[in-house]
Amino acid sequence: KLTGLHDLRVRRLTTADGEPIGDKAAGDAEGLALGEDGEVLVSFEREHRIWSYGPLARPASRPIPMRRPDAAFEGNAGMEGLASTPGGGWRVAGEGGGVWDCDPSACRTVQTPPATPLPDSAFRITALDRDPSGDGWFVVQRLYRAPIDMRAQVRRMAPDGGLGPLPHLGPGEGGVR
Repeated sequence: KLTGLHDLRVRRLTTADGEPIGDKAAGDAEGLALGEDGEVLVSFEREHRIWSYGPLARPASRPIPMRRPDAAFEGNAGMEGLASTPGGGWRVAGEGGGVWDCDPSACRTVQTPPATPLPDSAFRITALDRDPSGDGWFVVQRLYRAPIDMRAQVRRMAPDGGLGPLPHLGPGEGGVR
């Protein structure tokens, strides 16, 4: 049972024209960040972009395009990780590699993406969130190896984009790290 939920509002993501997004290619939303001022940012794959839907308290009917990394993302391996940064910017992590810090004026490369994007069989970043203590970020990584090998792990990301060590799993602590 869900508890502690109140004042729930649901709304569809909209296009720049204010119309609901209607197809998978246009609506492949991956990252979600809530800025320090309450601004809602969403990153998309396939049609790689970051849009602001305005403040959470008063969502805009038409999103505003935001600065995004100038990177050649593959179709379905784009900006999976999106999180706020101190000072009002946002951090972007590419599923195939690379980390950038952006603000309205520019994006700065923190970790250069590899020449060859990471394959599905490697741990790739699929989510990013700022540590509430202000000490870096947390990332979720996953890998997939056909036909049924799927794994996930949570790691800490430092301001320089480096990933911390994996937590030690004791005996009997399962296969998800």
